[in-house]
Amino acid sequence: MFMGSLPTFTGDATLWFSQLEAQFRAQSITPEQQLQILYGCMPPQLASTARDLITDPSPGATYASVKLEVEKRNTRSEESRFNELMADEELGDRTPSEFLQRLRELSEISAPPLAIPLNEGYLVRRQTED
Repeated sequence: MFMGSLPTFTGDATLWFSQLEAQFRAQSITPEQQLQILYGCMPPQLASTARDLITDPSPGATYASVKLEVEKRNTRSEESRFNELMADEELGDRTPSEFLQRLRELSEISAPPLAIPLNEGYLVRRQTED
């Protein structure tokens, strides 16, 4: 039986699952029990996006498969985060290196950090396209 207190959900699905799994390991909770606990204790913010998984679980559902789907539904992709950064920032009178540094700073503010796959050639092309 699960006797731990549930981690507080702060908006980061990956962090919440990591904390929950630490409790599962500490209490030697079986995979079958993990799935049932997940269905019963998922924070409302996550449960609302996983309603179909909870109300009509597939016969082959596992904790790992449900977790993966919930994280996918509740985590922005790196591409989405990158596009958001690029939409709000312009090269302006900064050098490409300064612009890249600014994007890296912004990516560290968001959680988890975003790997920015840029090179100076891309930045120069972007400046001339605008």
